[in-house]
Amino acid sequence: MLPLLVYLVGQLVVGPYEGGRGIMGFVGSIYAGLLRGEVSAWLLVASPALLTACWAGLRRVSGHNPPASNRAADAEQKES
Repeated sequence: MLPLLVYLVGQLVVGPYEGGRGIMGFVGSIYAGLLRGEVSAWLLVASPALLTACWAGLRRVSGHNPPASNRAADAEQKES
């Protein structure tokens, strides 16, 4: 999904993709970069998961979202 959004924004901001074959060429170049071990390709593809993990970690550290085991224990205490 993110490569598609990057492609569309790039079309609007920079202009047509010069790698040829449009969106398929763009996505193909990203996956080729993954196979070559390019950091930029890996960051593009993994960034949604990395952001989600960072967000969850920050919520856990801040105490805003307690672990599920604590919520279950709190629910049991309320029922007693």
